[in-house]
Order: sequence, then C-alpha cells, then structure tokens
Amino acid sequence: MGRVREIRTLSVLEMDAVQDAVQDAVHETKTMMIASSNSFVASVDTKGQVWVSGMFAEVVDKLDRHRHKMQILEMQNPTRIVYVAAGFMHCLALSEDMHVFAAGKNWSGQLGIGNANVKYMKKLSPIAAGPWDGHTSMITCGACFSAILTDDGCIRTFGQYTSKCLCIVRRNTGDASLFDYTSPNIFEPTLIAACDPSWHGRKLPPVEFLAAGAQQVQVIANGVLYAWGQNCCGQLGLGRDFADVRFPKRVGGEDVFGSKVRVVATNEHHTLVLTENRDLWAYGNCEQGRLGLDRHENCKFVTSPQMLDLGFFDSKRIACIAVGKGHSAALTENGNLYTWGQGRLNEWRSVVPSALGYAKLINFQPVPRLVEQR
Repeated sequence: MGRVREIRTLSVLEMDAVQDAVQDAVHETKTMMIASSNSFVASVDTKGQVWVSGMFAEVVDKLDRHRHKMQILEMQNPTRIVYVAAGFMHCLALSEDMHVFAAGKNWSGQLGIGNANVKYMKKLSPIAAGPWDGHTSMITCGACFSAILTDDGCIRTFGQYTSKCLCIVRRNTGDASLFDYTSPNIFEPTLIAACDPSWHGRKLPPVEFLAAGAQQVQVIANGVLYAWGQNCCGQLGLGRDFADVRFPKRVGGEDVFGSKVRVVATNEHHTLVLTENRDLWAYGNCEQGRLGLDRHENCKFVTSPQMLDLGFFDSKRIACIAVGKGHSAALTENGNLYTWGQGRLNEWRSVVPSALGYAKLINFQPVPRLVEQR
C-alpha cells in the first residue's frame, strides 16, 4: 500500500504549534507527518497519535488559550494512526490496518459516519461501515467533503452534495446524466459514478493517487491525470472553459506532460503536477505568483498546464510538492525547500516570515525561492 507523505509550508502560528508538540513529547515521541488546512494543523507522531491545533480546537471543546498549542485528538477506540488529512474544519485519519476515522464538523456529512443528526465529532471515530473497511489506501479532505481511495482503485466520496465534486448520481433523478441538487448531502462513503459498474458514462481506470482541493478532485490512473469539480480559475487544467465539471475529465498524461504523471497537489484555486521525469507543472489562479511561472502581473489565470523552469531549483530533481491556499512549495531530492506565492493572506506588506519561510517587502514571491536553513 503506497502512502504519500505531504510536505507543507506552514505559517508562523502553525510552526509554533508543531514546535510545541515536539517539545511537549520530545522524551516520548517524534512527529512522523503533518497536514495543514486554512484553519488548523494536524500531525501524527511515532506512537500513532493525532495532534491538532488552531481552529480545530473549537470543535473539540478546548479553551481558547489552547488553540495555538498542539493537543492530542482522542479516539473512541484507540488504534495506531499512520496518516492524517485536513479539511476546513474536519479531518480524516488512516490507521495502519487501513481503516478510516474522522473528527470535526459534520454539517454536510463530510465525516462519512452515516448519521445526519451528528453535527460534530469531538473524537476520532470510525466512518460508516462498508466494503471499504480495512481496504482504504489513501484519504483526502476538501472544504466540506472527503474522499477515500480503496486498494481496488475505486473512489468513494461524501459530504456537501452541491459542491459538484462528489461525482455521485442520485438514483431518484430518473436520469443518470442529471444531478438533483435539492437532494440531501452524502453522509457515508459512496462509490463515484465513474467507478460504478452500472454507470453508462466513461469509467475511470483503477486509480493510484488521489488529491482534493477546496471543491475539486484530481486523480492519477495509469500515469494519466483526471479532474472534476469547481473550475472557476482553471484549476482543473482543462483549457479556457471555466465551467464546473461534474464527472472526471482527462487532463493528460505523456501527451500533455511529456511523461507519466506521478503526483498532483491542489488546494483552492491552483494545482501543481509532478511527473515521472520530475518536471513540475502548474495551472489555475496565478495571482501573487502562486504558480511560480513569473507571469505578467496582469495575468490572472493559467488554464492549461505550464512547466516551471527547473533552473529555479538549481536544476535539482523535485521530490515532493505541496499547495496552500495562496502559495506553493517543492522539496528537491537534495533536501532543499523552495516556496513561492502569497506569504500572508491578510497582511499585504508584512515583513514577518510567513508561509513562505522568509520575509519580503512585498507579500508575494513570483518564482520559486530557496528557504534558507538555520
């Protein structure tokens, strides 16, 4: 089972929170992986425990004075967690035996627990039972929805139905080509149409990699990238048509990217793609330099994949990528971290180190820049 370890650039508060977690448990555990959303940060330690901070603390009924301090997210039935994914105000956790747990807000069914009456889960709790039990290989969270990938290459989604990214057909419409947007949200993992044997449309090949943005999903199957969901800024990479996409559309493989697609990272309005040749591509909203393409300041959207100049990375091969709301990051094989885009979302001319990891007189970096190690 392949699991992807995400490397994120963090804000000052998030870095403080992670450092607090390490200091609190330095004699017992070390942080194994981290995940970050726009409102909180989560981490998994070597004991398999999940730690959270930020806005998530409000969900688990902690005092405001604890919001900036990492704290353990309790579990109903303790088990060893190996991976965590962060949404807007919810998270999913994957155990070493491939079971999925969830905590946080459930107003739209994004926890997948199968109960529409439960609006919050203060502890990590098992998602609804089904054929995915013990067979989940990847998890991801959007703003108000979630998705899981099972080891047979099929995807199940749950959460806000009107977000257009669930790829689920309501059977009560009478027409498999139509969506009923007045229907309730989806409260348990449901097989997407493109993986459903009864679906008459174009089916997805077995999926090997899964990523979610705020309201979009991008997947890799046989080295080819597919995408669906919100496309208001060209973040699906499908060209000049900004219409939202309800079912998976092919973005491309070797024909578009020059080699098979290996990893995709997406957030709210932009996307990065890493190929097997370790070329890095970007598309979507390019304001504040978040795509790293050094475009003219009047350029707002890049709707088709464009390759970044590897000279920005000292011609070193890219090993890992991550995307925040307004910034991006890449880690090279020699361990160098590069960031670009918007540093702070609300302080346009702050010189305080932020999500970029360095201070600038203006609040954006148009091309990848090395984060100095200290």
